[in-house]
Amino acid sequence: MRVTQSIITRTLLQSLNSTKESLREKQASIATGKRIEKPSSDPINFSKADKFRRKIEQNEGFLQNVESSLGWVENTMSIIDSIYEKILRVKEIAVQGADNTLDEEGRRILSGEVDSIINDIVSLGNSSYLGKYVFAGTSTKGEKPFTYDGYSVVYNGNGEKLFRRVGENYSVVINVSGEQLRATNVFTVLTDLKNALDNNNPEEVADLIARIDQVGDNLLNLNSSVGSIRKQLKLIKNRLETANMNLASYLSNAEDVDLAEAITQYNVEETAFKAALSVTSNAIQLNLFSFLE
Repeated sequence: MRVTQSIITRTLLQSLNSTKESLREKQASIATGKRIEKPSSDPINFSKADKFRRKIEQNEGFLQNVESSLGWVENTMSIIDSIYEKILRVKEIAVQGADNTLDEEGRRILSGEVDSIINDIVSLGNSSYLGKYVFAGTSTKGEKPFTYDGYSVVYNGNGEKLFRRVGENYSVVINVSGEQLRATNVFTVLTDLKNALDNNNPEEVADLIARIDQVGDNLLNLNSSVGSIRKQLKLIKNRLETANMNLASYLSNAEDVDLAEAITQYNVEETAFKAALSVTSNAIQLNLFSFLE
């Protein structure tokens, strides 16, 4: 095939355009810090980077669930702690009420304090976190979990568990239902104590002291189980954060540019481009001269 001047010129221009595009890509890499601009730039590493990025985003979603779950669990623990503190005061009241030297009026006053404590604990049992009742089971936005009519405490929620997804195939139960709180016998013992004080019955009050101690132990055990959930969530949080740190490193290796190397390559190609531009310019001028001749 005959190589004409026009073929040479066209070839030179194509080479210039190719070099110019390569320079543009390297310039973009230097500006963005990424060496992969599109799938065709590096299909294998582009696919890896996309996979790492999607996994990081998924883990971020799980981390948000873990953070909100920790808030819920820690709030629950704080409420149970407050209830336990009130039980300590209830025991003091029971000891005073069991004293045979105390008269009927004194026990009536103590009964009033117990009634106030029952109301306080019912209020704690109706606590909410981010607009949701903590001890209502899954009925977090229904009616208040507990109601007290001066004689007994009624639970209006359910015993269902609240699950939070904190892993690809893993969920954690984060709630303590009102049924579990009621199972500590806190309300039964308190109303029995109030009635015994109202009836001016020191022997019955004395019999309730051991039951009050048991309620305290039950509350501590309940809080311990919630503490185990908190510990579990902390471990999951640490694992997810570590995983994302590693994934971020893998992502960087897959798509980030070596800035020093990229700048060096850019300078080399830029010099070659300028030289090629000069050669092409001369070739085109020769072609024009030949045409004019």
